[in-house]
Amino acid sequence: MMDKQLVKFDIETAVITALETKYKDLVIHDGKSYAFVMSGLAEYRELRLSVVKGHKKEKEEAKNYCDFLDSEKRRILERLALGENYLKEIRQVWDDKKAAIKAEKERKERERIEGIQKNIISLFPLSVPVDIDAAAIENRLNAIKDIEIDPQVFMEFTGQAQAKKEESITALEDAYEKRVKWEAEEVERKAEAVRLAEERKANEVKEKELAEERRKIEEEKRKLVLAEIAREAMEKAKQRVEREAKEKAEREERERKAAEAEKKRQEALRPDKDKLIAFADGLCVIETPSVKSSKAQEIISSALLDLEQISNHIKAQTKEL
Repeated sequence: MMDKQLVKFDIETAVITALETKYKDLVIHDGKSYAFVMSGLAEYRELRLSVVKGHKKEKEEAKNYCDFLDSEKRRILERLALGENYLKEIRQVWDDKKAAIKAEKERKERERIEGIQKNIISLFPLSVPVDIDAAAIENRLNAIKDIEIDPQVFMEFTGQAQAKKEESITALEDAYEKRVKWEAEEVERKAEAVRLAEERKANEVKEKELAEERRKIEEEKRKLVLAEIAREAMEKAKQRVEREAKEKAEREERERKAAEAEKKRQEALRPDKDKLIAFADGLCVIETPSVKSSKAQEIISSALLDLEQISNHIKAQTKEL
């Protein structure tokens, strides 16, 4: 193994303190003071570079040493792992064997306990199916009472089996009592249901009879109403016919009287009408003078036309009398 002592690469504090004191509170005011400041910067720079160089060298040596230590550690651990892993493997084989034996023992014990518990549950049920009758409950109750609690069968759960048997007997006795009561009530309920069904049927028959009577009464009422409506309609029709006949007779009487009055009026006017017609006809047969000039002939012709129009007008007015 390499034996190497780590070396520090620091500068004494006194050197730094001396530099700080030497160049403390400087002010550049001429070339000499400027040069003095530059020489101080050179000193600081030289020390800084020496520190960096020393640090780099020491760090490289330290890195090489660390790599050597890591390599040695891996080599030794690999050698140790061979023997350690071998011992772990043979120990694991033994541990797995013991664990398998323990697991098998626990499985058998668990199956034994589960078998006893299932046996207890199956032999001594605490619930009763809802569709089982009282006789079946009584048979199951007697069968459970006859079961002997054998310690060789139930082992450490003998006390639990005895307790479950007593609970099961109590539960079955309670179920038997309730079932007997329920069956008796069920008989009464069925009888009551039959009675109510018969009563309902009788009521339905009675209701149908009453409904039929009401229907007949309503039918009679409807017929009476229809008959009354028909009678009123016939009466109104008769009155209308009589009224129309009376109105027709009165109208014919008025027309007859009007015709007679018109006839009398026409008879009374006939002499005047005849005279007017004769007068109108006479206007068309007036003898005209004999004239020679065309002007005079035009006047006569125009007068004759006017007389003809007057004649026609008189005849038209005469007809309207």
